Amino acid sequence: MNSILLFEHDLLNSHSDSVYRLQDKRAAHITQHLKAKVGDEFTITLEGMGLTRARAIRIENEQVDLEVYSDIQKVAPSPIHVMIGLSRPPTLKKIIEHGTTMGVGKFHFFKAALSDKSYLQSKVLKPELYEKLLNLGLSQSRAYAHRPEVVIDPAFPQLQYQQGFYLDQESEISLCDAEIDFQKEVLFAFGPERGWTLGEKEKLKNNGLQGLNLAPTTLRVEHALFALLGQYHLLKKISDL
Repeated sequence: MNSILLFEHDLLNSHSDSVYRLQDKRAAHITQHLKAKVGDEFTITLEGMGLTRARAIRIENEQVDLEVYSDIQKVAPSPIHVMIGLSRPPTLKKIIEHGTTMGVGKFHFFKAALSDKSYLQSKVLKPELYEKLLNLGLSQSRAYAHRPEVVIDPAFPQLQYQQGFYLDQESEISLCDAEIDFQKEVLFAFGPERGWTLGEKEKLKNNGLQGLNLAPTTLRVEHALFALLGQYHLLKKISDL
């Protein structure tokens, strides 16, 4: 946990917009893991707003009161959307948590032709679990503040994007060739563990998506996502120079 994630409902009372009270696992992390004392300072992620700093002003009875004392560095929602064929639950857990850390703004999971039908019933796709993974990802990132949207579709979705790409080892186009506009939303589509069918590739093309070759090797779904996000952020940094 690189930052402490705070929500509007953590505000101590309606008369103060700077004091937050924690009495859950975040409080335990501060007291037991960080062994914090009154006066200690922390990097804070205000969900839906941005990044700031706060200090502990009270630690008592398994409660921690934090007072935000610095200006909020506003953070815009991420323009990165990903569409992923349903895969094994352990894979989905990694994708949701670490994809959030690396800047995914929206996850769209769907039942692909080669996805196991049982994956639709996975506990990972229940809000009470995936929201915890999203929170963990935000706490780790110390860069993003908006919790990604999660959409679950029992069939292949029909999506239209200004710019969209699907992973295809047969493509001759790399991310360097793609001429992405980093100021606009972009969709990256990943097949499930067993890959795309020819019919799905045709649907992706008809939806305006372009094939993208990420690596000369066959990657696990989560590794492909993380590799692509790393390339995306590197190219964005170069474009900003």
